[in-house]
Amino acid sequence: MKKLARALLLVAAVLTLSTGVYLAAPAQAAGEITVVSDSHQTKFPTQIVFNLQARGTNQIEKVTLYYKVSGGDANSYARPSFTPGTDVSAQYSFDAQKSYIPPGTDITYYWQIEDANGNQTKTDPVTFTYEDGRFKWQSVSLGSISVRYYSNESQAKDLLAGAAEAVRTQSTDLRVNYTRPLKIYVYASRSDMTDALPKKSETYDSATTTLGVRLSPEVLLLLGSQSGVKQTMFHEIMHMIVGAAAEGPYSEIPTWLNEGLAMWSEGKMTPEYKNEIDRAIKENRLLSVRALTSFPGDPSLVNLSYGESWSIVSYMIDTYGIDKMADLLAVFKQGSTTDKALTKVYGFNTDELDARWRASIGAPPAQTSNSHGRTSQPQSVPTLTPLGSQPQGTSSGTNVPLLAGVGGGVVIVAAGATVLLRRRHKAA
Repeated sequence: MKKLARALLLVAAVLTLSTGVYLAAPAQAAGEITVVSDSHQTKFPTQIVFNLQARGTNQIEKVTLYYKVSGGDANSYARPSFTPGTDVSAQYSFDAQKSYIPPGTDITYYWQIEDANGNQTKTDPVTFTYEDGRFKWQSVSLGSISVRYYSNESQAKDLLAGAAEAVRTQSTDLRVNYTRPLKIYVYASRSDMTDALPKKSETYDSATTTLGVRLSPEVLLLLGSQSGVKQTMFHEIMHMIVGAAAEGPYSEIPTWLNEGLAMWSEGKMTPEYKNEIDRAIKENRLLSVRALTSFPGDPSLVNLSYGESWSIVSYMIDTYGIDKMADLLAVFKQGSTTDKALTKVYGFNTDELDARWRASIGAPPAQTSNSHGRTSQPQSVPTLTPLGSQPQGTSSGTNVPLLAGVGGGVVIVAAGATVLLRRRHKAA
């Protein structure tokens, strides 16, 4: 009986020890690195904060954050400061104003951690959307297109229908299979939209009102309180479609074609542009098509540059058809120069296009050269990069135009006036 009791006690002891080993927390293997926590916090519009806590059996000596912004070409990285040890906490604050990121941008990141013996571990990639958290956004969507709003649902639905129709018709016209996501953010007021835009200068920001801006290949911001919001949207969507149709690693289409198509997508030419062209014809100061390869830097020629581009593209489509225009963009995509592309598709070069267009609007032949750029060669002046449309503004008195940078070019700011503009931001 005593032997049986001792045996039972021995079995109980073994079971107790086995249970104790099973319940104990597993020890880290030699060289193992464990991620305790991995988080991020957005503080729109100023910064994004990334946090990491990690533990290792050896001293952790290097922590690197890798991140990629949607639409970017490559990963970026940052090495936050931290105190090396077996338990570390690292934090990196991304300055979202110094390195501007549009709202609605997807960001993917991961951490790489390395200890003193060279052992490494990587966290799983995390993707999040950098949102403007100041408002309670709602969304209406159709396929890959979404319109985000916080004020006017009826307007958002109308814009969604218009955007879907614009993508469908413009893609069909230019023979593009456009499938990229499109996020449209509609702001209810100028003051609401201001903090979502890239900062320039106090003078610039106070003197301009942005009606619409394409900040990345997938993000478009609109000022919902403007009367021409739908036309602004059509204009910017056409830039996206033209980019898909014509832009390649070795291609660069002339500004008159890019902006002319965007203006044409808005519909019939408005009186202010028609009047500007008529005045230029009367005063014999039309710009040549070749001079509009990139827009001149003279602020007084902005409306004329956009108006002429609109007129040139309208002439080409009305005379030769939209299929020829689609052919032209396809040739550009192959890396052709403007003269070679025009000759291949239409049978004439830039100068002949200039002559035919002038004849169609009742303008005299181009002069060889003058101060307004009627020359067979582009002017060596600062370039107005495509901004979407012309600045529009009203004020009393005479204002001295200022030049301010947007992306890689300039926009027009009239001192003492509020300038309304549609523009495109060139993402870094």
